[in-house]
Amino acid sequence: MRFLRTVLVHLLFWGVVAIGLWLIGGREESLNSGFMETASSRLQIELALGDLRQLLLPLASIAFALSALMSLVWVWITVRADPINDRQAEAYRGAWAGLFVTVLAAVGGEAWFMLWSRPLQAALQNPATLALSVGLTMAGVVLAYYLGTVFSTRPAMAAAVPGAAVLHRLGRR
Repeated sequence: MRFLRTVLVHLLFWGVVAIGLWLIGGREESLNSGFMETASSRLQIELALGDLRQLLLPLASIAFALSALMSLVWVWITVRADPINDRQAEAYRGAWAGLFVTVLAAVGGEAWFMLWSRPLQAALQNPATLALSVGLTMAGVVLAYYLGTVFSTRPAMAAAVPGAAVLHRLGRR
């Protein structure tokens, strides 16, 4: 059940971010102004917007899959650990933070690869759109990882996740 909770949290946040990226990628303001001035037809603009959506949606999908994988690793660690007190549980905070940093680094590397290593596609896009898309994806991944690990961590291991003990106590009321 704990594994399912973290996956459901990630699916929820992925859906919200995917809808946001779909809407962002469908606006003409998302394209570079230089491209918009030289576009010869409405069809060319629509094709460019379709390319933008095809670039942004896999970014979010891969990012959330990586985050879900690291969250599942954390859940596996918490299921196997058997701390006697909060002090022993806090010893696992480094593992939680290491997985979190791994998620951030992997998503950042993936964003760079998918967006900035493709100069032709990136040249057609407004830089603000790229920044907004990466920011929205990163914010969603951070929230999904945090909440996915909080809601799936056993109460005995709550001290290992910052703020989880407080959220666990609020959930019992």
